[in-house]
Amino acid sequence: MLGADDKSGVAAILETLRTLKEEGTRHPPLDLVFSVQEETGLTGAKNLDFKMVKAKQALVLDSGGQVGNIITAAPGSNVINASVFGRAAHAGVAPEKGINAIYVAAQAIARMKVGRIDEETTANVGTIRGGAARNIVPERVDILAEARSRSEEKLRRQTDEMTGLLEEAARCNGARTEIKVQRAYTAYHVPDGDLLVQDLMWACRSLGIEPQTRPTGGGSDANVFNLNGIKAVVLATGYEDNHATTEHIAVSDLTKATELLMALLRVGQG
Repeated sequence: MLGADDKSGVAAILETLRTLKEEGTRHPPLDLVFSVQEETGLTGAKNLDFKMVKAKQALVLDSGGQVGNIITAAPGSNVINASVFGRAAHAGVAPEKGINAIYVAAQAIARMKVGRIDEETTANVGTIRGGAARNIVPERVDILAEARSRSEEKLRRQTDEMTGLLEEAARCNGARTEIKVQRAYTAYHVPDGDLLVQDLMWACRSLGIEPQTRPTGGGSDANVFNLNGIKAVVLATGYEDNHATTEHIAVSDLTKATELLMALLRVGQG
């Protein structure tokens, strides 16, 4: 990762602070949060002491695409850690004495709906690890998967279907499973008519930017803020191709992101 995601957000915030100080601009009270390890599970936001935050609404500068894009909805996500336990045996001498854990898991995964389930829901099997050698019937396989949806009911159904298929395949083959489902983050939705969104749209238009509100399929610190009673939306900073070696951002977009923050502070001051 090259850093526009999300050092561009940090840069825009710091440039806004520098401008406020140099110009002596009046502004509403601000709380600033610079979190760590967002990419590996929103760890910093989840461990934030929210008693230290007085703000009741927040902007998270952590999205690609054109400045003026406002992410007002994001999915919740469940992480599925599953292990399938079979029985080891010599693959050439006595394979019938074994229970192939990889084969059992493969039966379940082949029946799973993954990828784009519908406009609100996705699912993925990310890693499969198991086996000791080519001539040993594998005794264990570990699977890491996820389900996401902006609908809590759809998220529950997708998670239950994936775990249920693993349990069924194990039962039918004389294997057993251990499955742990953890909530990675909870969905949020801020309506377009909300004052925070309306102020952002006004600030965009004051700069000649036509705002666009849209949902996303990814999680961010905004999910954690909303869960903790701080209304939050995500703003695009202009970067493209994040998580790829072609990641890039135009200096003009960095400038534009800072100008948008300044415009929004003027709205808040008014």
